[in-house]
Amino acid sequence: MKHILFTVILLSLGGCASWPDEGQGGWAEKYQNYPLTDEQHEMIYDTQETVVLSEFQHHVLKLNLLKAQGIKQCMPAQLLKAQIYENRIRRLIAAQMWSDAEHDLLIHYHGLNQLAKHFETVNAMSQCAGGTQSEATMTASLKESNKRAFKQ
Repeated sequence: MKHILFTVILLSLGGCASWPDEGQGGWAEKYQNYPLTDEQHEMIYDTQETVVLSEFQHHVLKLNLLKAQGIKQCMPAQLLKAQIYENRIRRLIAAQMWSDAEHDLLIHYHGLNQLAKHFETVNAMSQCAGGTQSEATMTASLKESNKRAFKQ
């Protein structure tokens, strides 16, 4: 038993006896083209800045969609909170604080998803948002055309 334990300890302390030549194997094989040329830099689109900017535009569109659906009539305080957070992220992007903006975008993403689900539930139960402005305009024009049709 002592011999087996001694052999295991000896083998674990011995480590690897053969190493590749310098510049061969490991990370050296995977990254042969570094440093990148100017053309290669232009081909990389998934930089932190472009990801943050595209995600931010996505969140702005999502909040605008909620506004168009009438969230202001149902949940004005929650809308204001989301707008304040959106302005905070806009300031971080303007200051080029990409990692902070990315962190806040993650929080804002979850907040917007929760807000959208909550709004959908509240609106389904209470109809607080009513119709959107385009629906109201269409309803008014349909009523007018129906009045004219019945008069004739």
